[in-house]
Amino acid sequence: MPMPTMPGAAAQLVMPMPIMIWLAVLVEAATGNWVDMLILLLIQFVNAFIAWCAPAGALPPPPAARCGLAVKRGCRHPKLG
Repeated sequence: MPMPTMPGAAAQLVMPMPIMIWLAVLVEAATGNWVDMLILLLIQFVNAFIAWCAPAGALPPPPAARCGLAVKRGCRHPKLG
């Protein structure tokens, strides 16, 4: 499976939760809390990197999980009864 493009990772930086973190970064910079600002920036970029890499490594659920979902819908797995 091909890796997502970098604009996909950049898109992770402008969603609602990252926008709140950006605001916190600005507040920390304005108050001079440089260590906290750097920690927030680290959180921001690590989160974007993980979100960028995650779809490439996603695997389908195991058969037992699919069967569990199917039973809840009222279906039965032929091998598990």
